[in-house]
Amino acid sequence: MMLISLGSGAALAIALISVVSHFTSSTTTTTSLPEPAIVGTSISPRTLPTLDGRSRLTIPARGHRTVLVFFASWCGPCRRELPEVQRFAESAPSDVSVIGVAANDAPQAASEFLDQLGVTILAVSDADGSVTSSTYGFGTLPETVFIDSTGVVRHVVFGGLNRQTLRQSVGALR
Repeated sequence: MMLISLGSGAALAIALISVVSHFTSSTTTTTSLPEPAIVGTSISPRTLPTLDGRSRLTIPARGHRTVLVFFASWCGPCRRELPEVQRFAESAPSDVSVIGVAANDAPQAASEFLDQLGVTILAVSDADGSVTSSTYGFGTLPETVFIDSTGVVRHVVFGGLNRQTLRQSVGALR
């Protein structure tokens, strides 16, 4: 009886370890879902405060291809994604604006989070998530929105992404 109990316990432990490692894997994944209704629509510019509160920034950046990376300090996948975004931003074409949007997060927490990760992209605060939910129509993180130079949303990525996906998605923008 004791051997059966030990065997069952070991099997359960292995199953739990497999499940936990699957959900905490360091591999960046992108979820393939149908494009949201926002794709193909023109986004009205919105002005948000920068994380330090010293200035305001209008997004999307008209005349530039814009990559809006929605994140929060409490978002685990964001921790893996943002260093990739930083590396992409450092070599992005000059007509591409990469902007972080701290959604549903305190500006100071978001700023400290970026500092911990060594991420220096320009970032704004949507502390109450109102712009994220009303303008962009979602509330889960991370999300990345690719907007062309005329302000039309061309693609949305749900979940974490990598530099290859960033390059491909930006390359498809006009």
